[in-house]
Parts: sequence; C-alpha cells; structure tokens
Amino acid sequence: MDTFCIKALKDLISLCIKDIDIARYIFKQAPHSYQYARYSDWFRGYIEGQQQELEKSSMSAYTYY
Repeated sequence: MDTFCIKALKDLISLCIKDIDIARYIFKQAPHSYQYARYSDWFRGYIEGQQQELEKSSMSAYTYY
C-alpha cells in the first residue's frame, strides 16, 4: 500500500510541475485534518518517513560472507 501511495504522490507532483493550474488547485485544497495548513503539507513528512523505514530495513538486510 505504501508503494502505491508513493507512486501516486510522485505522479501528482509530476502533474503539478507540468501544469500550473493543477499545482494551484492542489496547493489551495483544504487540509485533511487540523494538523496541517494545506492539503499538500503532509507530503514531505510522509515521504521522509518512508525513506527512513527503507534505510532501516536495508541496513538490517546486509549479509556477511
């Protein structure tokens, strides 16, 4: 599920880069909770959290020969 979410965010950000109207629309969307000021504010924290999880799992996956 997380892989799907990251791919969806990547595609959404790609659309925002290509079309200024889409970027404005996404930027002006209301947040999904009172924790954030805008809808897009959760993107960075989510992606950084997924990156940390990947780093943790890759460090524990080393094989010693």
